[in-house]
Amino acid sequence: MPRQGENLDTQEQAVRDAEQGWNAAILRRDVAAAREFMAPEYQLLVGIEGRNLARYPLALWLAALPNYVIHSHTTHDMNISVWGDVAVATLAHWQDAEAWDGRDISGNFMLTDVWVFRDGRWLVAERHSSRLEEMPSSKA
Repeated sequence: MPRQGENLDTQEQAVRDAEQGWNAAILRRDVAAAREFMAPEYQLLVGIEGRNLARYPLALWLAALPNYVIHSHTTHDMNISVWGDVAVATLAHWQDAEAWDGRDISGNFMLTDVWVFRDGRWLVAERHSSRLEEMPSSKA
């Protein structure tokens, strides 16, 4: 449902633009630029098999960003859903990156970002990161 006075396409494009701007700042490892896109309650949630969800709140995430080295990345697909002042961006994403926090972070991922509209702009409040499933092999 669009916010009053705006159409859904305009809102979806605004979230898409914010998503692209935030991911560009991540690729550059630009802490100040990335912070501009992030809500104070931001957290990254990562599912790791056999463990509880790994939670990285805003301060920890920002402190880690200078060491989060991505050599290249591609977003294959992006879906944006908007409900008033909340939006969800789901990305099919590939990256080649250096190991971080003891984990291999290269590969194919599904990223789900929750955005909130505050003070006239979209801010990312939460990211969920999980590995994409492998494509099933065809049987002869």
